[in-house]
Amino acid sequence: MRLRTLAVCPLIATLACSSSSPNPASDAGMTHVGEKDARISDSSDAKVADAPTVKHEPDASAVDAAPVQRGPMAIPIPNADPNGIFWDSTTSTLYVADNENDAVLTWTDTGGFKPYVTLPGPTGNEVGGIVRLSDGTLVVPEFGFGTAGLVAIVHPDGSTATVPGLDPTKRRLGIAVAADGTIYESYFDKVNGAQTGFIATLDITAGTETDVITGLEKPVGVAVVGTTLFVSDQNEDEILSASTGSPQTYKALSTNLTPDLLSVGAAGAIFSGSPTGVVYQINTATGTFNTLFTASGTLEPRGTAYDAVNKRLFVAEHDSADIANYIEIVPVGE
Repeated sequence: MRLRTLAVCPLIATLACSSSSPNPASDAGMTHVGEKDARISDSSDAKVADAPTVKHEPDASAVDAAPVQRGPMAIPIPNADPNGIFWDSTTSTLYVADNENDAVLTWTDTGGFKPYVTLPGPTGNEVGGIVRLSDGTLVVPEFGFGTAGLVAIVHPDGSTATVPGLDPTKRRLGIAVAADGTIYESYFDKVNGAQTGFIATLDITAGTETDVITGLEKPVGVAVVGTTLFVSDQNEDEILSASTGSPQTYKALSTNLTPDLLSVGAAGAIFSGSPTGVVYQINTATGTFNTLFTASGTLEPRGTAYDAVNKRLFVAEHDSADIANYIEIVPVGE
């Protein structure tokens, strides 16, 4: 199949598109769109977080009229470092939790990247996953490095808040919402270098966390398919599964992989990025997995998000060399 290069410019005034940039995923036949100027990463006045901290509602009518980019292609994110991502099928919008600016960005096929809102945590707090609730509320854990951990809320009107009463020493990363509205989060404590991990349910109104799985090491991703809860324990190189009715009775689903944040795909499959440079597709019925995508060079896949309508997977890629970070679009299925 011949790929057609789509000229898509992220709507950040500090950069312009470049069709001559090197392709970070050329081994996979990826189409590269633009390139971040590494010098801009040192310019504080160019950061996305410096934009007004107001909500920019996606234009659903414009999105519907735009050509759908199924990939394979790599889109650079200027002055941002994506971690958790979430695809909202109702507005055809990708929400991106940005580590560099403690902010949320949006991306659409027609509009590229736009600043959405700055999160309420302190500068440098870093972010984990991101989910959108049925009422349009965004929920984003902030890592906090053992001193400033929190869970940020972005209300549908664009205002922000933090979930009250939470322990700031918890290092929160993953987040997922079950069909019944239950919110699950992953976190770990670190004492004298030793890590102890947990999965908890979170009530964002009452400000309560209830541990449902204990005894893990470094749980990162969490996902729910039906009544089954999936957890990635990165230090143990495994993905666990448990019933939401009795989650403490969990078992190893997949081993010998180094998983990261999780997302749900088609037919109950789940996806996981990995600091080893690959994206896994895991069969939740058997635990078998395959490498769906291999990143190029120093890029590390983190969060993933699946667009079921257009059968494409979005992958947040962090560049460990701090040159350019990307969102990859990878076609999944026919």
